[in-house]
Amino acid sequence: VLDSELLQPIQRAEDLPICIHGTYFSKWSPKRKCQVQIWKQIKEEGLKPMGRNHIHFVPHEVGSRTVISGMREDCSIAIYLDVAKTLQKGIKLYRSANDVILTRGDQSGTIPPELFQRVVEIKTGRCLWPVEEPRADECDSDASEQVGNSDSSFHPHVTLAKASRANGKARIPKACWQDFQDTDLGPVVVESLELCRLKGDEGGYYEIEAAVPL
Repeated sequence: VLDSELLQPIQRAEDLPICIHGTYFSKWSPKRKCQVQIWKQIKEEGLKPMGRNHIHFVPHEVGSRTVISGMREDCSIAIYLDVAKTLQKGIKLYRSANDVILTRGDQSGTIPPELFQRVVEIKTGRCLWPVEEPRADECDSDASEQVGNSDSSFHPHVTLAKASRANGKARIPKACWQDFQDTDLGPVVVESLELCRLKGDEGGYYEIEAAVPL
């Protein structure tokens, strides 16, 4: 059965002035047993159906009472789609009976980042795309600014690391922590508690086994 036989095609950008996909900075993956950096992956690879037939959007602003389907209430990021540019690329958009906007993406099944109009953090309104604005708690600290420049996905957290010699892994090397020892990061908010273990590859970095939001 064709999409056009079940769904209403969007023919003009004027018919869809707002088109938003909701997502997260990161989310716990029971299958992979780790915290997955969702937004980091999206801004590098674009939006994908992730096992569904379509990529889902909503045609209303975040927080609108008319939004009843297509976006989870706990989403932390809103990705605004450039509808005009998307249609120009030949990507088809459809409206379902329950007012959800659906698309199969381009030939590779993706909505590439170049079709994002803008991306914002829902709670604060902070712009994440095309230029990421600094977090409010990073602006007054040179140390936090340095961390932000090296890794924009960094967020304050508490880490419990297991140090054992199992599987040939020795104690945690100093390189993992000495750069931040006794460093004043300024006022920060701890967002999660993470249980980590060392990776087997060279460099001694760790991977997250479990994470609990605070």
